Amino acid sequence: MKKWPLLFIAFSPLAQGAETDLRRCYEWALASHEGLARQRETIAQAQARGRVALSGALPNVAWEWRGTRQDTRGLQNTFGGFIERDQIESKFTLDQSIYHGFREWSARAGFKKEAARDLLLLKRSEILLFADVATLYYNVVALQNAVTDTDSARRLAEGRLQDLREFLRLGKTRASEVHSAESQAARLRAEVTRLKSRLRGARAELAFLTQRPLGDNPLPDGLEAAPGGQPLEKFLDGARRRSDLEAQRRDAEGREYNLRYERADRYPTLGLTAHWYTRRPTLYEPIDWDASLSLRAPLYQGGRTVGTVAEVRSQKKQSELYLRELARRIDTDVRRAYDDWVDSGAEIADLAAAQRAAEASHNAQVKEYRLGLVTNLDVLMALQTLLDAKRALDDARIESRRRYVALMVAAEVLP
Repeated sequence: MKKWPLLFIAFSPLAQGAETDLRRCYEWALASHEGLARQRETIAQAQARGRVALSGALPNVAWEWRGTRQDTRGLQNTFGGFIERDQIESKFTLDQSIYHGFREWSARAGFKKEAARDLLLLKRSEILLFADVATLYYNVVALQNAVTDTDSARRLAEGRLQDLREFLRLGKTRASEVHSAESQAARLRAEVTRLKSRLRGARAELAFLTQRPLGDNPLPDGLEAAPGGQPLEKFLDGARRRSDLEAQRRDAEGREYNLRYERADRYPTLGLTAHWYTRRPTLYEPIDWDASLSLRAPLYQGGRTVGTVAEVRSQKKQSELYLRELARRIDTDVRRAYDDWVDSGAEIADLAAAQRAAEASHNAQVKEYRLGLVTNLDVLMALQTLLDAKRALDDARIESRRRYVALMVAAEVLP
């Protein structure tokens, strides 16, 4: 079973009781995203390069057959009896590098660090993909809420219009008030149509990312799963182990092995070559094997090794500096995301109170209009205020969820 990133597991409550939810959308996107597939291939390439690098430290064994025909007429009076006209040689050859400044082992270790770095970056990309999916997902949820709120206001407006038409028939209201109510009801119907069009577009964007049809069923928002009261230090502790930060540490460590690899060109190389013969010309037939040991010490290379080492050392310094900068940036991002998330809680509380007051005001205005204490314009304004309050509260709840996602992505911790 696939092991999901930490952030994804944090939102598992959203998956319960729903056919298409945030978890399923992320699962689809994770399985089909081409960018992640490319990163996995990059990891495989780094692992393959590590195996290639190690091959330089392992023996190289080969079999060689050689057939030679030569003119021996001029050797009749000298070595004609020893040198054959047709010579066949068959041998096994062993080449073994004994010492080259441990260059191959440094290269292998460097590629292992590179593969570990890329694996951590893949994990970070998976979490960033969750953020992308969540952004599109909550765009859909926000538009769903907007359609619901606006349609609810439309029904109230149309119900108000029916009352006014009855009042007009009884002579209890003016025609202008009926026309005002008709205008508001028509405007709300048009707004519902516009919002539904935007909702279809948002669902299409989410379907493009997940590469799956989403159908027409509403997506659950899962707002009840949003936690609260978690300390900042919890998120800061998680951020210090964030995958891209760990990846940068692997990169800095890998640069050290790159430096060792280049320094190895300053050291002598020692190698062994051995042959075992299965068939030889008559003159050499008594010799079954031979071996040679070679030592090569570099004296002057025109400054190539010095320049290369200096370049790699500078790259290592750059990697270490970026590591320090990234650690500070992550700390800042987590603190800012945490403050935004906490502030959204206070905002939701105030907007919830505003909605309750707007609803009470609208109900009171409708009753007072029947008593002739307010005008129809006051009722229409109260209805618009109620709609605005509902929208503001729903938007704040969705924004709080988005901020929670941003905090989880920045910190990479379980709630």
